[in-house]
Amino acid sequence: MNIRKIIKSFKHAFHGFKRIIREENSFQFMLLFFILLIILMFYLPTTKIEKIILLIMALLVLSFELLNTFFERLLDFIHPNYNEVVRDLKDFLAAIVLLISLMALVVGLIIFLPYFRDML
Repeated sequence: MNIRKIIKSFKHAFHGFKRIIREENSFQFMLLFFILLIILMFYLPTTKIEKIILLIMALLVLSFELLNTFFERLLDFIHPNYNEVVRDLKDFLAAIVLLISLMALVVGLIIFLPYFRDML
């Protein structure tokens, strides 16, 4: 195991993370919600298992958005001119992110609504 290779790999990963935060509005939006989720998760008396579930769901959404961005850029690189097949593929990728986001929203509501109801 070469520690320099590992450090170099982490540097590349952090560089990619910084770029997506700087360049992708949808990722910025989702990251903002992730931060709000973390605050809310520790403000409310959520259980450990609820925290784990919320973190998994939020990180799934962020991961799928990152994959969506990757594939969109790859498609743009492969086919820089407008193409209906490429447009459809991008729409399918966006639909995947939408489904994961809706699933995360439902899970979040199931977990958080009882806490909000108790506050009233």
